[in-house]
Amino acid sequence: ADLLVIPREYCSPDHPTASLFHERFVCVAWRDSRHARAALTMEGYLRAGHVAMQPPTGPQQSLETTFMQRMGIARRVEVTTFSFAAAAHLVVGTERLATLHTRLARQYAASLPLVLLEPPMAIDEMDQVVQWHKYRSQDPEVALTQVQRRWDELLGAIQIKTPDRALDLLFNRWL
Repeated sequence: ADLLVIPREYCSPDHPTASLFHERFVCVAWRDSRHARAALTMEGYLRAGHVAMQPPTGPQQSLETTFMQRMGIARRVEVTTFSFAAAAHLVVGTERLATLHTRLARQYAASLPLVLLEPPMAIDEMDQVVQWHKYRSQDPEVALTQVQRRWDELLGAIQIKTPDRALDLLFNRWL
C-alpha cells in the first residue's frame, strides 16, 4: 500500500505519519431500548450486553476494547463482528450497546432506529493518521500530506467549534 489510514496506536514507529483527525467514541443503542430512556450510567453500561468489533486477523483488538481492558472495565460481550459498520446494525431490536466512533455512529443513526449516548466514562480519543513508507517521502501525495501538516501546525492554534461539524471543518481545515 502507498498510504495507510489507521489509528496512531497501530502505526510503525519506523515510518512517517501525519494526523488526519481526532475522533471521540459514543455508545449506540436501539431507540426503543431501556438505554435510550435516560443517560447511560456505569452500572447500566456494565449490565448491558455489548456488540464489540474484533479485527479479523492477528492478535490486535479495537481501540475501545483495548481501552476498556486497560481501565479494568469488563463488558459483557454478546456479539462480535469484524466491522464497526455492522455493529450499529447488531444493536437494533435489542438491549445491546455498541461503542463506536462518533462520525460512524451519526451516519448510522440517520438511517437506523438508533440513539447516541455519551459513555459513562471518559474514553481516549482516537488519532486517525496517514502513514507511508519512509522511502516514499518524496512522492507527490506524500508531499501534499507534508504541506497539509505544516499548514495545520501554523493554523491549528485557532480552532472554532460550532454546532455544525461541516462548518467547523470548513473554517478549521480549509480556510
